[in-house]
Amino acid sequence: MSPELTINKSRLETNSVEDIEININIGSPAPEGAKLWVITDIRQDNGLFQCSIPDAPNYISAETKDGKVCRVKIYEHMRTFDLYPEVPEFTNFSEIQLKEGEQFFTVRVKSWETPKHPIDKFGFWVLADIEGQWEVFTSFYKSYHIFIKPSDLSRVEYIDLLNSLSVIPVNIQGEYMPVNVVFPDRKKYKNVYWGELHGMAFNQREFDDFYNYAKNITKLDFASAVRFSYLNCTGDVWERTKAAASKHTEDGKFVAFVGVEFGTPPDDSHRVVYFPNPEEVPPIYCEARLPALDPHFLKRQRSDTVICKDLKEFYRVIDKYNGLLSGHFHTWHYDREVLCEIWQKQLVPETEEQRLYDYIKQGKKMGIVGGSDTHDSMPGNPYPEPHCPRPAGHVGVWADELTSKALFEAFRARRVFATTGTRMVVGFESNGNLMGSILPAGAERKFRINLAATAKIDKVELLRDGLCIKTMYPESDTFEYEVEDESNSEKAFYHIKIWQCDGHRAWSSPIWFE
Repeated sequence: MSPELTINKSRLETNSVEDIEININIGSPAPEGAKLWVITDIRQDNGLFQCSIPDAPNYISAETKDGKVCRVKIYEHMRTFDLYPEVPEFTNFSEIQLKEGEQFFTVRVKSWETPKHPIDKFGFWVLADIEGQWEVFTSFYKSYHIFIKPSDLSRVEYIDLLNSLSVIPVNIQGEYMPVNVVFPDRKKYKNVYWGELHGMAFNQREFDDFYNYAKNITKLDFASAVRFSYLNCTGDVWERTKAAASKHTEDGKFVAFVGVEFGTPPDDSHRVVYFPNPEEVPPIYCEARLPALDPHFLKRQRSDTVICKDLKEFYRVIDKYNGLLSGHFHTWHYDREVLCEIWQKQLVPETEEQRLYDYIKQGKKMGIVGGSDTHDSMPGNPYPEPHCPRPAGHVGVWADELTSKALFEAFRARRVFATTGTRMVVGFESNGNLMGSILPAGAERKFRINLAATAKIDKVELLRDGLCIKTMYPESDTFEYEVEDESNSEKAFYHIKIWQCDGHRAWSSPIWFE
């Protein structure tokens, strides 16, 4: 039976410090060994519960109605699929040992640091093990844990966990941190659109929150709320993903793409796929990470899930549904990706840029993009997030219009460029052919550069096969220039890299001669 919960404060302000009391009625006197877990989502940029430092913020304690103290144990940064999708994957668990014979308990959190961003329903979950038959057990893979029965080491069934789970939502009121969005002349550059394709929806924020942030706070032209395939194949997550994208797409104003990230075999290379006609696409599963292969978790997989057991089968299924592939720094090897991400919020290794150039030099035809990999459902967020200290990157697109069809056509043609979060216009072409083009090796290697930056441009480099062959130093925030490479007639790719004086950077996609 799930416990009954009440809380002393149902509305809180962002960026505040509050004393929280959660009152719990487990329904009957606790037998010996009974316990419960208080669970919070750690991807909300707020204080995490502690139990070892009584005078510190976020200290958690528990007691009975008449003041008997209960023992508290903390599982920090714990990941589990055993409660998903009711509870987010990234969590913090506080285990409370209940006093025998007692029914009413109070959990107190001293000086709890509230989330930095508003949330309509911030959940506190309580999972009760009244019979004292369960334990949280490490799965020995990163921070993933499972629920077991110590008596016979069997797994606790999902339905039994669900029947013992309660949640009490708290409204976190406040304003998002303001984002100063600077655009070049949108009338002059009406065919350039900025967005981001790699925003994760890991946590308890609704999809509406994700897209409203993209539209109203960071004022992107397009975005995609992405989850891993193992999560999309449970419950109604896939339907909600597609419905949210459809709801928030309005041609000419904003486009929401349906995307899925896969940890593909054999090496868990992460690949993100976007579907131009998602209504026809069933949930697709292809994963190599051990927790996603857990038979106990897979039992809850939807019956209409398309299961891809290897990379060959994965590509066949993605081709069937006309999916577009993109990779990033967790793509350990590139294969058939159309886009490659050169910048995101996580600390990407300094060698990543050269690694991408090496793949392109080997013959991969990929457009260069930026993204966020936001872990707090805030696409385009320029501020630090947990485990994501850098500003979100953007992908710029040269497209005929702001529609899903036109953007997909531009993605496939590689008419894209990456920025570190600025709305810089990056124009790079050769003989009238835009970035992403493939030209004959014998064609003239004349290039036209057209830039409109959001700050003074520090320098511009023309690169051949990833190596700088010419450096230019503009004196303003716009730059139009023609340059030629007469020294080379061999197979090669060219692109430009730009530095603004405010520290922002941008990269065009290549033009190939072969």
